[in-house]
Amino acid sequence: MASIANDANGRKRILWKDHNGDRRTLRIGKANKRQAQEVKRHIEELAQAKRFGLALSEQTREWLAAISPELHTRLADAGLAEPVTQRLLSAFLERFLSHKEKHVKPTSLKKLRQTTEKLLSFFDSTTPLHAITPEALQEWFDDLAVSVSLATARTHAGNAKSIFARAVEWDLLTRSPMPASIRGGTTASKNTRHVSEVELAAVIDNCPDAQWRALVALAGYAGLRVPSETHGLRWDNIDWEAGHMRVRSPKTERFDGKDSRLVPIDPKLYEILMEGFHMAAEGQDTVLTMKHGGQSNRKLRRIVEHAGVEPWADAFQTLRRSREKTWSDQFPQYVVSAWIGHSMTVSGKHYANHALAHHFEQASRRGAEAAQKAAQQNAARPRMGPHGEIGDISYAYTSDADANTCDAMRSTASARKSGAGGIRTPVSIRSANRVYTCSCRFTLARRNEGQRSFRQPWQTSFSRRSGLPALRSISRCCPSSPIGRQA
Repeated sequence: MASIANDANGRKRILWKDHNGDRRTLRIGKANKRQAQEVKRHIEELAQAKRFGLALSEQTREWLAAISPELHTRLADAGLAEPVTQRLLSAFLERFLSHKEKHVKPTSLKKLRQTTEKLLSFFDSTTPLHAITPEALQEWFDDLAVSVSLATARTHAGNAKSIFARAVEWDLLTRSPMPASIRGGTTASKNTRHVSEVELAAVIDNCPDAQWRALVALAGYAGLRVPSETHGLRWDNIDWEAGHMRVRSPKTERFDGKDSRLVPIDPKLYEILMEGFHMAAEGQDTVLTMKHGGQSNRKLRRIVEHAGVEPWADAFQTLRRSREKTWSDQFPQYVVSAWIGHSMTVSGKHYANHALAHHFEQASRRGAEAAQKAAQQNAARPRMGPHGEIGDISYAYTSDADANTCDAMRSTASARKSGAGGIRTPVSIRSANRVYTCSCRFTLARRNEGQRSFRQPWQTSFSRRSGLPALRSISRCCPSSPIGRQA
């Protein structure tokens, strides 16, 4: 337990025993009794947390972040807090990057370094972490969005969120100062360029050698990432008989079961890989031996222009995106996402997020065919009169008996329209005529063609409520008809 000691001129000091049992003293200067008791309470919690390895409460962490650097230095000298230098922005960013060097890829570490440079160019390196406010970070993001693209600004914002979240985990801050209104992470590309099969074949034909043909084919026909997946592909990863290859994915290997995936080999890609296999030097393990850099993107653009194909942005990424769209027209999306190497959510946001020209052509063609078919069906369908009678239709009766039977049905329909004959629910002439006409067509079809079932013309009419009284009328009028026997 800590205690409060009074010194001259209203100054006070806090006394306590550390984890070794030694008596320690912390002078806090002039303070009233209430303030001294509050400081004593926090020091007791700090001492207990240091002794038993306990986590600090949110109130104590907020108090540590808000105290003056002088008092924080005294607590650090007493072993109750981290050195004040660790709470400066520059010192914390160096500590953060040294920690990330062991857990992220070089490319990701490069992007994090760029974000820390953007932060240090806006904030002073001696700025304490607790002095960085959400308003200041909002100004930093607004200035950043002016100098770079929105996608780049959001990438740096996402990295900044990770940086300040780590400060919270290390108990350097009580909460992240990043405003929730700032959206971070990746942004969907506005590039909608799709490389067709014809364009891809023309580009491959204009490649200078087998290595370039294999590189463009792996990106265009298999959707591999360049260069992390293409340059890591080995000859022993290819199953020539099964027609697929196992691709190692350094980008997703940190996730369980995502270190590699199976990708089918297109017949055109098969020929190019076979060509490269026969031309490979003795002891060559990898499919590609060429180096990749900024010059590769520029050289690919020159190859595209020489092939007479309209150039596209994002170089090899556009080829990968085009392959996913081509596969999506042939296979289920969950299968395509597994082949490409990301989730269906990523596919919908960055890859299969817009329709292509041939999709509209197919939809328009199908719509025209459906309209033509509907018009043909309407032309062949009997035309109904205003009261449900069928007009402009001449039935070819095979005998006088058929004609007499239909006339009897029609006359009975007119008599039954008002509910005569003990039927409580009146039957309109429209419903009765429809039922009798369909029954007549059913009878003639059964009699003349010998069919055992002809359900479609009259079955729908009986589903209506008014069809039941009409069915009874048919059974009374023509008890020998098929419907009459069923009734």
